[in-house]
Amino acid sequence: MTEDLYNDFSVDQDRIYFYHGQLKTEQQSTLFDKWIKGDFALLFCTSEFSVGIDYGSVTLAIHYEGFWNRLDFAQESGRVGRNNKPARSLVLLRANWSPNLEYMLAQDAQPVLEYISEHGY
Repeated sequence: MTEDLYNDFSVDQDRIYFYHGQLKTEQQSTLFDKWIKGDFALLFCTSEFSVGIDYGSVTLAIHYEGFWNRLDFAQESGRVGRNNKPARSLVLLRANWSPNLEYMLAQDAQPVLEYISEHGY
């Protein structure tokens, strides 16, 4: 889905990039460095990119077609606004979208249960 969206927008291949977990480590590093330098206008990425990123200049995260669970949404939204400047996290949904609450709750519960188990709370 992310790649399809990237292909729809990538008229200017020199200014728009796509980051995903299947890239080789060297490619990931190159894209990350270009992103930090501001060498491109837009980065389409899977949730792979949101883990562990701490870069203060991110001002916008767009979640296309919703999100898989609330923890991922919080993680990805937490990438924006780290420089104390205004930032936004937008969710774009189709008009006929409906959440799969059972799936989302199951996904959210697993990390919470693991944390409780590990820390004894």
